[in-house]
Amino acid sequence: MRSIKEFWIDTVKGIKEFAVLAEIADEEISKLVKAVKELIDDQFISTATEKGIARRERMLRIIPNVSDTLETRRVRVQSRWFTALPYTERVLYERLTEILGGEHFFSLWIEGYDLVLTIYATDEVRYEEVRYLLDMMVPVNMAIEIVYETAVEGRLFYGGVMFEGNIFELRQRS
Repeated sequence: MRSIKEFWIDTVKGIKEFAVLAEIADEEISKLVKAVKELIDDQFISTATEKGIARRERMLRIIPNVSDTLETRRVRVQSRWFTALPYTERVLYERLTEILGGEHFFSLWIEGYDLVLTIYATDEVRYEEVRYLLDMMVPVNMAIEIVYETAVEGRLFYGGVMFEGNIFELRQRS
């Protein structure tokens, strides 16, 4: 940021008192610029500061955990802020994508009133937020099944199953 001295005429720039005044004014102007930037950032959840997220949490009656990061709190606020009627399948899918970032598979069986959600994430806070979202958006008469899948390292042993086959009897010749 430019100093206020740059805008003064040459005769004023050389006076000692004005130099001190310029330093003080530059500090105050930089504080003002920072405050304006934070005010603009706090208008949007995606760029909100700690103060802006805390304000929205108070509005939504969210009590943050001590261990929550700013990003975790931001995801929680955003998912609750944009939960609005009508609740359609598309809106539910979009909200899940906002929370999980595409790390999920979603299937809905309307005739059986079943909702199956497979999540490929490892963040516990996101699980809690998904549970809250489903409790808010999914009708009570629908069965909700959440499948948590995660990558596991180590050895894998697998086998096969044969659905059809012939039975052979082996006998030893004498």
